[in-house]
Amino acid sequence: MSTRKIYDASEKILTGDNFPTILFKEKQYTVDNRMSNYKKIQKAMAENEDDSILIELALGKEAAKEIEKMDLKVPEYKQLIVYISAAIEEIEVEEVEARFQK
Repeated sequence: MSTRKIYDASEKILTGDNFPTILFKEKQYTVDNRMSNYKKIQKAMAENEDDSILIELALGKEAAKEIEKMDLKVPEYKQLIVYISAAIEEIEVEEVEARFQK
């Protein structure tokens, strides 16, 4: 039986099935971490410095629009990017934070 991690902004990791999910602002967002999508994300990020493409490809256009409407503070937005990155690779948030600090 496969399990998925739910990356909660309160740093509690829950388990479930299929794709990882991020809990953010009391809403769940499923993260598309299929290899085909990961390749699209890598290419788009190399061509575009705007992190919003990561949100759109990983969470979908509807979720990206919802998040854009939230008009997040910069620290919140950066933290969301960290959580999405961790969910894509199914690694701990701290590993991604350590990468970003380098």
